[in-house]
Amino acid sequence: MKIGYGAIIGAMMMAAIPANAADIALNFGALENRVLPGGEHFGSYGYFGVSSPIETDFAVLIPGLSIEGSEELGSWGLVGTLVTSFGLGENSAFDVVLTVIHDQPGFDGSKAVFLGGIGAGVSLFWGNWTISPSLNVFQGLNIDDQLFTPLINFGYLLGAGDSAE
Repeated sequence: MKIGYGAIIGAMMMAAIPANAADIALNFGALENRVLPGGEHFGSYGYFGVSSPIETDFAVLIPGLSIEGSEELGSWGLVGTLVTSFGLGENSAFDVVLTVIHDQPGFDGSKAVFLGGIGAGVSLFWGNWTISPSLNVFQGLNIDDQLFTPLINFGYLLGAGDSAE
């Protein structure tokens, strides 16, 4: 099955959060899918989700879950992510993003598409806000197609108060 009217890719990567982050961040963003090879436009998506940073000795791990949708394609789905965020300084980080996506047209689960992906980006921090542009590549798990997806994510860290100034 080729990527067609029911296919998707959704919102994947959640915002990276600085190492002194609170427990929960709200994330929203937009992306555009391009079919590989060739780069033909294949759908624009918006998404909203939550993520939760976990500090480690070497990086911040950020699992996330979001819901994505494309009015253009009439499809929606769930997106699970794991971002590994490596601090570059007080206000920036380099991100590696792993993503699993479920997408389907309307409520027709029989036409659901599943994709797995990897990406890289940067995160810039301003107070409780994070902006994270990234580039991602996806492989269909139940289809043969690949997608290239530039994405912009905005995150808002809940509960950080004035400590993130």
